[in-house]
Amino acid sequence: MHNYEITWHKPAANHVPTPNTQYAYITDMNYIKWTDNKGGSGYMEKNSFHSQNYFPNWKGETITFKGTMLDPDRIKDQSETGSMFISPAYDFGYADNWANTDEKSGIKLDWAVDANGKPAKLKGIDFIRVHTGMRAQGGWLGEVSTEVSGAKDLNIR
Repeated sequence: MHNYEITWHKPAANHVPTPNTQYAYITDMNYIKWTDNKGGSGYMEKNSFHSQNYFPNWKGETITFKGTMLDPDRIKDQSETGSMFISPAYDFGYADNWANTDEKSGIKLDWAVDANGKPAKLKGIDFIRVHTGMRAQGGWLGEVSTEVSGAKDLNIR
């Protein structure tokens, strides 16, 4: 979904957690409120395996991300009991999508597009910003998030 915006709202200091009675590992079903530019809203859950604050407290009361949102319905609970979630890989173009040893894990500058989805025709890049492009829960794993262990320029001579 192109031109997507999501705003996360900092939990109130006096926020009282709402535990999930079906899944003990969900300690707060209404932890961080989100709203988007498509009329949607909801909450990010908090789980017992991640006790740290999820909201970046130095960012004020809200933080907004803009870009492309990947389909959260791709995340499937194969167990139907909340114990085994899968996130099928995209064909190309996303970090933390394929194993680092897989040829498909690379990202090519030729794939870059501008805000209108047209080829950006970049000559090079200086910085890379990686953020999660999906708003989905993975049961006991928590929020589906992008995790990158490194980057390497494959064209340095």
